[in-house]
Amino acid sequence: MMKVPLSRPYKTENAIEYIRDVISSPYISSGPYIKRFEEYISKISGAKYAVSCSSGTAGLHLAVKALGIGDGDEVITTPYSFIATSNVILYERAMPVFCDVEPEHLNLSYERVKECIEKTYIWHDGALKNRYTGRILKAIMPVHIYGYPADMKGFIELAEKYNLKVIEDSAEALGSYISINGRMHMAGTIGDAGIYAFYANKQITTGEGGVVVTNNVKIRDYVLSVRNQGRSLTSSWLVHEKVGYNYRMSALNAALGLSQLEHLPEIVSKRREAFKRYEELLREVDEIELFREEDGVKTNWFVFVIRFRHMELRDKVMNYLRDKGIETRPYFDPPLHLQPVYKNILPYKRGDFPVAEEASKRVLALPFFTGISHEEQIYVVKTLKQGIVKVA
Repeated sequence: MMKVPLSRPYKTENAIEYIRDVISSPYISSGPYIKRFEEYISKISGAKYAVSCSSGTAGLHLAVKALGIGDGDEVITTPYSFIATSNVILYERAMPVFCDVEPEHLNLSYERVKECIEKTYIWHDGALKNRYTGRILKAIMPVHIYGYPADMKGFIELAEKYNLKVIEDSAEALGSYISINGRMHMAGTIGDAGIYAFYANKQITTGEGGVVVTNNVKIRDYVLSVRNQGRSLTSSWLVHEKVGYNYRMSALNAALGLSQLEHLPEIVSKRREAFKRYEELLREVDEIELFREEDGVKTNWFVFVIRFRHMELRDKVMNYLRDKGIETRPYFDPPLHLQPVYKNILPYKRGDFPVAEEASKRVLALPFFTGISHEEQIYVVKTLKQGIVKVA
């Protein structure tokens, strides 16, 4: 029986060289590899500035703080994501306001956000005030789910109309592009700030780590300071101007990340080829639906996800695959508004976001990583087909 993990880190040839270089230098925590990593992110993304940090979650938190979001504020975001998306809003005593996702790619729906703003908020002293909670809407935080870019053109238009900020949770979308007004933009670089995450299951990894990207120098300077205990950028090491955090990335993490960034085109190509192989192998499986890439989008897929037409099959097939050595995961089940931790914090209940709730019961992520072999994919698909027949 073949064993196929859900994900497997991709290791490039120069990783050991870069890590050995760090270990043999005086700069294990800080140093030149941090700068090189950040400059490379800025170069490939097209953002003016990139500031590394200890995780994608830390990056989101820093972006929320940099944009002045806090107690008495609200942020519109998606209920269909990893919990860090909403947690970072709560860290600052602001409140996440969920809107449902669009059914094709399960990203935050522009139409639902527009509808929510028009029905829920009133214009008051130059800001949008929630007519029910009295809180002020400060920002929209779309998430590029599975690496597929959300409708950023629509969200930017709403932000400009209503004087809102936009934070892009691009934890899953490094290397994904979307066309806006005829120009391709990397996901994460379109709003006021964006973040990428580099946990071991991401398209590239630093082990643990993240980065904030922005074109705004004030956001850059704020994040630089607050990630580093609120230290002054102009005074001595022990002068602190803000309440900050130890959110720094180490040089070891940066070295590993740089060794992968330098191979990003190759990594994107391998992942897109693996995605297409799955598409071909699964083309005639009637029981499932596949996610499609629309015109104007080029996706560096984070995971390969299938959607069962009959939700009662999902968990049965998942268990069958597990028994055959194949790791899968039901991204994202439960959705955020039904997470136990939020039961007494957020005012939502089952049925509030039907598209997200239904997707959470139909979706299954299959093994997908940069170095996945054709043989592994054939085994996964063969076993999947057997499982559907056996449990149906």
